[in-house]
Amino acid sequence: PQWSDAITAIGIDERRNQVGIGVDNLDAEHEVRTMLSELGIPEEAVFVHERQRIPTARSMGKTEARSIPEHSHTLQHLQRPLVGGLRINNNSTGACTYGAAVGGYVYPAFITASHCTPSPGSVHPVNPHRFYQANQGSSAAWFAVEAVDPPLMTQPECPGVFSECRHADAAVGSLDHIVPDSVSDQDFGVIARTTNRHPSSGPIEIDGQFYITGRVNTPLYGQALEKVGSTTGWTFGFVTDTCEDVQDQTGVWMLCQTAFSGGADEFDSGSPVFERFAHDYVRIAGILWGRDDENGVTWFSPMLRLDQHLGALDYGNHTPPPPPSVMISGPDSIPPSSTCTWNAIPSSGTPPYSFRWWNHNTFVSDSASYTGGLLPGSTGSSFTLTVEVEDDSGQTETDQFLVEEASGADPCLI
Repeated sequence: PQWSDAITAIGIDERRNQVGIGVDNLDAEHEVRTMLSELGIPEEAVFVHERQRIPTARSMGKTEARSIPEHSHTLQHLQRPLVGGLRINNNSTGACTYGAAVGGYVYPAFITASHCTPSPGSVHPVNPHRFYQANQGSSAAWFAVEAVDPPLMTQPECPGVFSECRHADAAVGSLDHIVPDSVSDQDFGVIARTTNRHPSSGPIEIDGQFYITGRVNTPLYGQALEKVGSTTGWTFGFVTDTCEDVQDQTGVWMLCQTAFSGGADEFDSGSPVFERFAHDYVRIAGILWGRDDENGVTWFSPMLRLDQHLGALDYGNHTPPPPPSVMISGPDSIPPSSTCTWNAIPSSGTPPYSFRWWNHNTFVSDSASYTGGLLPGSTGSSFTLTVEVEDDSGQTETDQFLVEEASGADPCLI
């Protein structure tokens, strides 16, 4: 069968339980359906939809200028030590975002998007690309040179006949002896934290740090993820596509990429994407490279694809405080229509603690104890209590407790 050059994406549509095929115009749907029929693929197994090639988040060209004080402590100003989320510039292709420090090389290194370099897929052997933070062309802010940028692949790895592809849009910069230590120091496993988060675009003033404790290898559909980028700051959303082959705006196929609904804009390319499981502790999930405004999603290269692209690297292994545990204490058998009290007993974790109680699926209390019983309108003679405890680090744990009404049960003491 004849491959269609109108195809721009191939992946599993988990919402529809179908194979999703994106085309750059719906007039090409018949051509694609014919190709699928010749391959013996049932028509009902495939969802054909319009999807344009994904613009990179370096060249979207529509960011509104912000009024930023001259010497602000923001993601866009000169900052040392270097941490994930900062604005980086270069002397030829504009600006991007510093992703994270990485270990696994003989030199200190960091990761960002490959298209932030003049020639994605190659490193100049004599005069490698220079990175600056934060002011383009300022020798005082020169902090690294491009060191690793794997070449583009072709057939048989790529979809299509004459296409090029890659596992990830990512390159590594070297912070070595070429640059004075005073301008190249970095915090390993650290991402800048801004004053608050937003689904689409938030503030860029730095107010703390996130600590990378590990990684999310394969994000799940619907999983909550966040990112810090030098244009839109700290944003959050939910995974919409887990593994889809998509074309970027240059026609290069990006293999098995992931998308989530968090916001991004021009110069956010290279941003670290992560899962936050406590106030200040995260697991890195990938490196951002593109934004599809038409469908409201942001694309990034997930960790397993980064491993295939660059090899298995170390992104940080900070140790979070121990999580809390909790146990419900109280009667498991009560007289019919009685009112009783149950207590949440936390241990480990970092006090103080906060609590949330549910009776079946109904929220009933935010204190350390709950007084109640079988809710009005309930069917049956039993109910399940659930308590969630959150400690001062933002980590949570739950416990459940089944309670039955029985005529011979001991009376409750309230």
